[in-house]
Parts: sequence; C-alpha cells; structure tokens
Amino acid sequence: MTTHEQRVFERAKRTLRASVKALLENSYCDVQRDDGTVTRQLVPGLICQLEWAIANGREQKRVIRSKRGSPIVISVQAFDIRANIDNVTRNWSSERSIGARIIDRVTNLYQCSVDATPDVRYVQRYLDSWTRLIGDLFEPPRLLHLVAPCPQCNETTVTMYHMDDIEAVQAPALQIMRTPAGLVCECFACGTRWPDTHFVLLAQALGCDAVV
Repeated sequence: MTTHEQRVFERAKRTLRASVKALLENSYCDVQRDDGTVTRQLVPGLICQLEWAIANGREQKRVIRSKRGSPIVISVQAFDIRANIDNVTRNWSSERSIGARIIDRVTNLYQCSVDATPDVRYVQRYLDSWTRLIGDLFEPPRLLHLVAPCPQCNETTVTMYHMDDIEAVQAPALQIMRTPAGLVCECFACGTRWPDTHFVLLAQALGCDAVV
C-alpha cells in the first residue's frame, strides 16, 4: 500500500460519510421571518423527507386502493425512488430499515483496508445518485444538457425523476449545473464531474469544434 493509495481511500471514506450524513442525519438551518427575527429550524435527512413525500403525496399524486378498498395518496416519483433504494440496500444488509442497511454497509467499509477502495466508490455512486434524486424532487435544478455520450462511461441518456413528471423521463446523461463552486458538468449516469476549468478539455473529448 502506497501513501497515495491511502490518501485516496481516506478521501473516498470522507465523501461516503458526507453522503450518509445528508441522507440520514437531521440538521438545522436559520430561517428569517417577516418581522426580521431568525429562528432555528430542524431539517430531517433526505431519506426521512422522501418518506414524508410519499405519505403526503406532494405535487403529482396517484390514488391506489388498499386491501380494504380505502384510497391511499402517494407521490409516485418519491415511491419509485424509495423502491429503488429499498431494493439495492437489501443486498447490502439484512437490517429491516433502509437507514440501518446503509449504516451497516458503510460501517463495514470503514473497517476495511485500502483494497476496499473500489467497493467504497461503488457504494458512493449509489449514495450520490439518491442524494441528487431526492434533492431534485423538492427543488429541481435549472440545467443545461449536452447531447453526447459521456467520455467516462459512454452513456448518452439516464432515467430521471421529478415531482412535476407523471412518469420517469429519459434525459441526456451530461448535465451542466450551477453549484456554489461554479459551473459543473456532471454525468448523471456514472457521477463523473468536470468543473468549468476543464470545459475545454471536455469539449475536446466530445469532439466539439473550438470557438475561434
């Protein structure tokens, strides 16, 4: 094991911790009221917010029938995302709840050696995807897209869910979005990101003509 490999492994674990925190842990934010006062507000983890979206049937709704015939209103997109998370995490752990399965899997990875770096990255891709999908349910980002295959994974399209869509939609995999760090092009299929400082190199990889 080299020093570089150990640093990569530790960085991957830190990223994993951040994703678990966003998905499962409560946080607080300051909310300014109309009268100028500021109050502290609890913000549940994204998995909890997802459960609430299913229960409350936010935005788009579908009425299904229980065995007793009573209507149950759910958010279709939130339900689909949760079903995907549930299916994947069942392969990670035998724990009953989604949160416990994620914690169980990540805890095991924390205890592994640097040889587990590919496994950490594999799990991280799922956590990143779920964090983005749940976040987009409540605040869909304003995006530009590139109609081209990703240079990293060669995927051209990806399935996306939004609260204002009745069904899942196919969208270009390469999406450009504004982040606190500036513009970023991200492949929503594999998670690879290019900051705006690398847009010229990305354009060359995509075979785009240079602007003269």
